[in-house]
Amino acid sequence: MDASLDHRVGALDHGKEWSDVDLAAAIALVEKLDSNAHTLACFRRKDDRTLMIGGGPLRTVVSLIDPDGNSSTLCGDGSGPRVPLCAGGQWADFEAGDTVERSRAIECLRRFFAGDEQSLGWRPD
Repeated sequence: MDASLDHRVGALDHGKEWSDVDLAAAIALVEKLDSNAHTLACFRRKDDRTLMIGGGPLRTVVSLIDPDGNSSTLCGDGSGPRVPLCAGGQWADFEAGDTVERSRAIECLRRFFAGDEQSLGWRPD
């Protein structure tokens, strides 16, 4: 699995990319998300599906992109007011229902590694 993690310094990104990342290393990348220096972790499988987890530290937004470029958002467990998150270096107010707790994002990552992410609730973008 290929992976990347941004590293924001002001308006610049000094992120890193890795090849052949295992699940433990991937989880460690997600645990670094803080909506400040680290705002986006991406994981790409050999079948060209990409999982993107952005935001942090408490809530995240999770997107899945298929090989044709179609994207979906993991249906969230939040309700109430909009949630401000920085994902990919850009601040936005996300609908609470489009965000999940970090633990659910990590569970999604586990399923993505196992090829079982489709069993989760996704909303086409």
